[in-house]
Amino acid sequence: MKKTILMLGMLGLLSTGSAKAQWSVTPEFALAVNHKGNSSGVRWLPSWRLGVGVDYDFTERWAFSSGLFLTERRKNDEVGGYYGFGEHYNGVVMLEYMQVKASLFVPLMGKLYFPVDDWRFFVAAGPYIGYCFSDKIRNWESLGPTDEIQSMSVGTKTSRYFDWGAVFRFGVEANKWTVSMGYDVTLSNPKMGYADERVFDPVHALSLSVGYKFQL
Repeated sequence: MKKTILMLGMLGLLSTGSAKAQWSVTPEFALAVNHKGNSSGVRWLPSWRLGVGVDYDFTERWAFSSGLFLTERRKNDEVGGYYGFGEHYNGVVMLEYMQVKASLFVPLMGKLYFPVDDWRFFVAAGPYIGYCFSDKIRNWESLGPTDEIQSMSVGTKTSRYFDWGAVFRFGVEANKWTVSMGYDVTLSNPKMGYADERVFDPVHALSLSVGYKFQL
């Protein structure tokens, strides 16, 4: 009898929690700036993020947040070396270029709310997993012959690869609108360059996003 009462009590708590829990989707657009932090000549570069967030609110104070997003990450870098090919050229070739990566990613964040009247401030953090499906070299400039520039630019490109990292968000919800600041960092180390070596080369991103929440 005691076990039956205990089971009924647990089911009652679960049903109460389920009644409070609710799904929501938030189409979202963000402007971002990207920074690759371990090379000389690096600059913050404008970028963007577009996608749909999906939240599952367990209570008014905490939730699980995920979604599917398309983002473009940009970084400036420069490479160089001493090249000698007979009479063709003998000297230093320096290449400055912008690398543009397009990725789909899924964040997996815990989300904590701080209700204040009709506003809900929040912080969210967790890992993300994704896939980089496009990696291009743009806007390269160099000192040296054209064929050397071309070979070097091809050598700095990376292949398609699975991506992962960390995400952090803080912002506010009001009248179903959401505004948030974000910080992302890549933690993957894809194979890179002529030697197909793994290179840990993180890209940091700061973003400002706006979205509108639809309750399901």
